[in-house]
Amino acid sequence: MGISFLYPDSWKIEEEVAGDSVTVESSEGAFVSISRSPNLEDLQGALQAAQATMQEEYEEVERESCNLTIADQPLEGVILRFVFIDLIVCSQLLAFTHAGATYLVQIQAEDRDFDRLQPVFEAILTSLCQNLADTAG
Repeated sequence: MGISFLYPDSWKIEEEVAGDSVTVESSEGAFVSISRSPNLEDLQGALQAAQATMQEEYEEVERESCNLTIADQPLEGVILRFVFIDLIVCSQLLAFTHAGATYLVQIQAEDRDFDRLQPVFEAILTSLCQNLADTAG
């Protein structure tokens, strides 16, 4: 995919054959997925498309806006909560642009694990944003 970031040794990495997407997953099923596409759509469009996909797949999706700045990189996003089987799942969708590309990040875990894993998710995002900034300068 042409980017690098740090993630826990115990997590598995899976890169899509096309090279536009990479996912790291914990043994508990939590994951961070990063997709890169040419900067053809605005951030809100990328977020809305991802959110629409989630709403088609799951009933009663709760939505809350969230905007972050990590390593001087502004990220626009939403937090979605929905029920899957008997579990409440929290999925955070974040989008940002860098060097002519739009990045969409999906962070997902069971709601009860999300807070516990938040420092890990933030470390992955920080590593990603810092590495992108380092390659730009």
